[in-house]
Amino acid sequence: MNHSYHNSVFLLLLTMLYFEGIHSQYVLMQHVLQWPPTFCQEKVCKPNLSERFSIHGLWPADSLRSLRCKCSNPTSEINKVNAVMRQNPNLNNQLKIIWPNLIAGVSDVQFWQYEWIKHGYCNQNIIPVIQYFQAAVRVSTMMTNLIDYMDVPGGVHPSNHTSYSESHIRQSIFNLVGPNIDVFLSCMINSTGHVLLKEVYLCLDRSVTHFITCPGPVKSNLCGVNNIFLPTF
Repeated sequence: MNHSYHNSVFLLLLTMLYFEGIHSQYVLMQHVLQWPPTFCQEKVCKPNLSERFSIHGLWPADSLRSLRCKCSNPTSEINKVNAVMRQNPNLNNQLKIIWPNLIAGVSDVQFWQYEWIKHGYCNQNIIPVIQYFQAAVRVSTMMTNLIDYMDVPGGVHPSNHTSYSESHIRQSIFNLVGPNIDVFLSCMINSTGHVLLKEVYLCLDRSVTHFITCPGPVKSNLCGVNNIFLPTF
């Protein structure tokens, strides 16, 4: 047998071992939502964005953190995403609503390509590319939009003047996921020193059909306990 054959077999075995390792780590899916008015204090965004949570990503995760992929052929994966969107125009249109790119000068499909290559590709043998994006739509239909559950009487109202405690924000999210299911919150500190809610991580089981408690000892990032704003544009 020639060297090229041995090299091909070796690379195949490495790939199989890599994906086997990823599969053994995959215990849940993180459905990560971002709040545009906060996001756009760090980035130059498209005009006329709505004040509603949009998807940042759908990230396979272990018990502590999201998994990041080692993609050997990004061009091939970009082509897969493009093909899925061409062949499924309804899916494409749904994603434009729930998973838009917020950054000026970047298209929605470029954002989806990036997220698939960085996160979704790791689990393609469990959740193929089309099912990955269909899962995002399925989770979104489970809740319409997170802000609809938070912005209720006694809940959390977007404001540049009223702040909330972390526990109050969690309580408002319980309106969606239930009182016994915890989430992961991520915040940023803006140029004036205010703490702004940036992202909410909702965790789901491996089948991406049921909300579960996000595991791990750390339940928030930069949020603190009090004085968290959900800003407006």
